[in-house]
Amino acid sequence: LRDKVRVLHVAGRPDWDVRALRTLLRRDPNVELLSYYILRDFDDIAREDSEALSLIPFPTEELFEQELGSFDLVVLHNFDAVKHSVGQYVDNMAQFVEDGGALVLIGGDLGFSDRGYGSPEMAQQLPIDLRRRITHEPDRVRPQLTDAGRRHPITGWLLAGDGLGWSELPELEGWNPVELRDADDIGATTLLAHPTELDGRG
Repeated sequence: LRDKVRVLHVAGRPDWDVRALRTLLRRDPNVELLSYYILRDFDDIAREDSEALSLIPFPTEELFEQELGSFDLVVLHNFDAVKHSVGQYVDNMAQFVEDGGALVLIGGDLGFSDRGYGSPEMAQQLPIDLRRRITHEPDRVRPQLTDAGRRHPITGWLLAGDGLGWSELPELEGWNPVELRDADDIGATTLLAHPTELDGRG
């Protein structure tokens, strides 16, 4: 057994959400964090032969093929897989989950935009359907707790004390309208949902 939890965090661009999550993970002495921004896309790769680029290549094969099994948790943060040449390794990530690894997908304006996570192998591991292109809605929204979310330790703890919890947090600045797969088949539980979509979307 390792002394620390190994976490791979890959983000599509720098922003305040990414910084907050990285700061949270770095504060935990039991977490060994490896974090990247992927700033080179297909356009940059195509220019490599004719122009000198200051951005170093992202170690895609090393992380998602050779070293993937060494991590306990992989976080893909507002990250489009195909454009950044990670789409070919999505099945490796599905097998990583099948073997007991933990995977967190965080949406956004890039996250689910290219159907890169829609392979049949990955679809079997996810509670949401990413086989179609998912839009990013820029409307501000405050997610609402489901009944299960009120009881779950991940989300229910914010109801302690005065009981307001989630209602006092700032609104999100956008959301992805995803479809939940049949929860009975996959054992998934929706903890937070769009206030108008408490039937499984959000």
